[in-house]
Amino acid sequence: MQNLFVCAVLCLFILSCGESGSERKDGYSETPKSLGDSLFHSVMEGHDEAMAKMGKLKSYQLQISKKIDSLGKKASGEAKLVLDSLRRTNADLRAAEEKMNEWMDKFSVDSAQSETGNRVKYLRVQEDQVEAVKQKILRALGKADSVLRK
Repeated sequence: MQNLFVCAVLCLFILSCGESGSERKDGYSETPKSLGDSLFHSVMEGHDEAMAKMGKLKSYQLQISKKIDSLGKKASGEAKLVLDSLRRTNADLRAAEEKMNEWMDKFSVDSAQSETGNRVKYLRVQEDQVEAVKQKILRALGKADSVLRK
């Protein structure tokens, strides 16, 4: 009986998540009605693209940490160069992750939903910031991909 109840709750949850419509639940519609809506949409797209890379970023951090551990502290010669490269790359990955978390902590949906002229200014700044964060993540991932292939 309990399994049936859990199954029913899960089915309802899945069905409610699959509802379609032009109005999104996160504060903007698919068809922007104003410049502010368009900017908010752009900011959220940037956020979504960056967030989609966070799992890969964490995976690379873990892989690189394992390689650093396997090389050990007593590496010399070419191994030391590899170790230094791995450490710099891991630092870049951590910095990209921190920038994303910092941006998300500071982003204020309330400011983005305000109907004053400040909304557009705020969202333009946020659009630039989230793009910079996304580019930092992509550069760090590219560097990590290159280092891990060696």
